[in-house]
Amino acid sequence: MAIGLSPLPALFLSFVSLLAGCYDTVVTRPFFLFIALVCLVFRSEGAPPSVVILPFIPGSHGVQDVWISESNAEGIGDILSKNGIFILDRDQRLKTYQALGIQPGVEHTLATSLKVAQELDADFAVLGEFEMQPSPVAATAHLVLRISILDVRKWRRLAGLRVDGMLADLAVLETRAAYLILRAIQPETPMDGEAAFLERFPPVRLDARESFIRGLLAEAEEQRQRYFSQAARLDETYPAPAFQLGVMYWQKQDCRTAATWLRRLPEEFPRALEARFMLGVCEARLGRYREAEAVLRSLYRSAVLPEVANNLAVVLQRLQQPGALELLTWAVDQDPEDPDYRFNLGMALWWQERYEDAAERFREVLELAGEDAEATRMLGRALQGEASRPARAAVANLNRLKEDFNDIHLTQPAQTEASTTP
Repeated sequence: MAIGLSPLPALFLSFVSLLAGCYDTVVTRPFFLFIALVCLVFRSEGAPPSVVILPFIPGSHGVQDVWISESNAEGIGDILSKNGIFILDRDQRLKTYQALGIQPGVEHTLATSLKVAQELDADFAVLGEFEMQPSPVAATAHLVLRISILDVRKWRRLAGLRVDGMLADLAVLETRAAYLILRAIQPETPMDGEAAFLERFPPVRLDARESFIRGLLAEAEEQRQRYFSQAARLDETYPAPAFQLGVMYWQKQDCRTAATWLRRLPEEFPRALEARFMLGVCEARLGRYREAEAVLRSLYRSAVLPEVANNLAVVLQRLQQPGALELLTWAVDQDPEDPDYRFNLGMALWWQERYEDAAERFREVLELAGEDAEATRMLGRALQGEASRPARAAVANLNRLKEDFNDIHLTQPAQTEASTTP
């Protein structure tokens, strides 16, 4: 989750934003500044700054240039994310557009951009425009990026930046822009020089970046898949298209193909936790329980979440390894309203022949879910007080994997590992 405000100052800031909506300039009136400063008091201390990067506005409106707008937001955001900045990504931005009734892909006023940033609870908003001077060879066209950084909480323009170079070096230009943005929003944080910073992030091939962005912008699933596949083929070191392909096949429940793409993602990829969660589920779905255990154990050390604990417990149960009961007990404590965690806990207790405890968990599932045929059947087995070999074989894989992953609160820089890690 983005760095939040407590309800009272958030309401004040919402009121101020309504007043500010009449102006297409950054509000600097003393009263508005006072309210913004009051809101700052309520910010979470020690959390990384949150940034929303809006697609850059093309200075020339040639249709062939439109993909660069989204590339600027994606490329800069990717580098900032790898440097500890919480980026409010494209999916969140599009949902906010929809909630506010804003048309994506059109030029927005400053007041509209501020409203989007405030709705996302961002600390900073990055706006920009690009200008490209035509060239007989497209890749050698001269590209200029002009960038404004807005301090959303203080309602002021923090900095204005400019980078330029050849279109062929688009990824390098975006990395340079990210470096300058980092220096502007974290002026007291020690940083490498620009040359050393650039060495840390090898550039993506221009044709691979263009294919990837066109895939993001495509409406038809077939087009998206074709563009993402092309991007992944053009630059095998580029993780973003591999992630998107993994998600597409995950959504189709094609775990074998999804896992092939998800395995390619490095640990530093901004959405690596989500990718590893999907990979762990896929490995389990494919019956590769040892591989699933390794993925989920590693993930649980970084993402101490009930859905991860649940899935690791399911895999341990299927491998007949210890640790499932403790993990599921913790998951139920974290989310007592989820019937699947209670069902799996009931299964773990039943396998340990703790029939009365198991029966109580299955009753709780029925109270939460209303109707659940499997819980009803397992309640009957628990009440019988026997787990024969045929009965165990019949329910060997009845426990439930979770497929929804929510790591929104893991954006805090320091995480505490769960004491229940087996």
